[in-house]
Amino acid sequence: MDEAGEHDMEGVMVVPSVVFVEPGESIQNGVNTVDAYGTVIVAPGVYNENVTVNKPGVQLHGAQYGVDARERIVTPVPESIINGTVSLAEQNTVIDGFTVQNVAGNAGIVTSAAFSGYWVFNNIVQNNTFGIYLNSADGTITQVKQNVVRNNRQPGAASGNGIYCDQGLRNAVIRDNFLTGHDPANAAGINITPLVQNAASRIWITDNFLFQDSSIALTNTTFVTVSQNCLIQNIGASAIFFGGGTSFTDIESNIIQNNNRGISVTAVFTGTENTGIRVKHNNIQGNIFAGLQVVNNAYSGILNATNNFWGNASGPSGIGPGTGDAIINGDPDTTILFEPFLTSPIARIPCQSSIVS
Repeated sequence: MDEAGEHDMEGVMVVPSVVFVEPGESIQNGVNTVDAYGTVIVAPGVYNENVTVNKPGVQLHGAQYGVDARERIVTPVPESIINGTVSLAEQNTVIDGFTVQNVAGNAGIVTSAAFSGYWVFNNIVQNNTFGIYLNSADGTITQVKQNVVRNNRQPGAASGNGIYCDQGLRNAVIRDNFLTGHDPANAAGINITPLVQNAASRIWITDNFLFQDSSIALTNTTFVTVSQNCLIQNIGASAIFFGGGTSFTDIESNIIQNNNRGISVTAVFTGTENTGIRVKHNNIQGNIFAGLQVVNNAYSGILNATNNFWGNASGPSGIGPGTGDAIINGDPDTTILFEPFLTSPIARIPCQSSIVS
């Protein structure tokens, strides 16, 4: 392990700001050695250990630091591979450019609910019990970007979730990630389900691609934007699922196509009605059972679902006048507005077809 430290004039070792870790050495020793706000640079190779980053501002840089993980599953490159859990347990800590895999009974990457400002960038997170255990306190924005999260279904609690929150998440961006291969029956691709109402707030879920995966699931959340995502072929799941207790959710400019259901609004997990859902400018088509379904006692007030394309120029079926995806309203206390609707799909950049081709 190389250290970029030096001695001062009195011969006292200055704590290094950069530490290099080679195969056969320990990443955790590198974290223990580096100064706060320093960087641990990890060479390509396999590292069989759990790592806890418990100094503020420390960054872990893998061999593919700064390289979008979605590109690397198309064209493989040398990786820094950690067979173990990486826990970010201090303010403003970073993991960037790793493959984190094969964890039984835990997530591949964990962020503590006690801190904020995490950066989880450019990682392949695969074959763990669940992928990223994402919690954070209020404060500096937390970002999860350009990761591949796939096939996290080993046995254990929370198995089958891609990105999972149950403690709280505030001021966070989940953007430009590819998720696939999670459990559509008992978990979700992105599952924001804190135990306390409104413990997850000010969250942007945008430009992600969930393919043959599971839902974006929201329970007990407030002020969430779900925009410009591709949610395709999530058979056995709803593309977007509400479990109850949510408020002020915008669903805008998504491609919601060929899933079991497009958007499902329930209160199954809390018994508390959802409020303030707005569904605008989405392509909702080819979903098997419904494009939008609200079950009894799941929603309070007016649900605005105008200006969407429902798969046919005639508009939605169900309570609508057309032959497109159905709108099903099972809650007599809910009014769903769907007119005007779009007669052709919204043009946008195609989903990341190179990943699934």
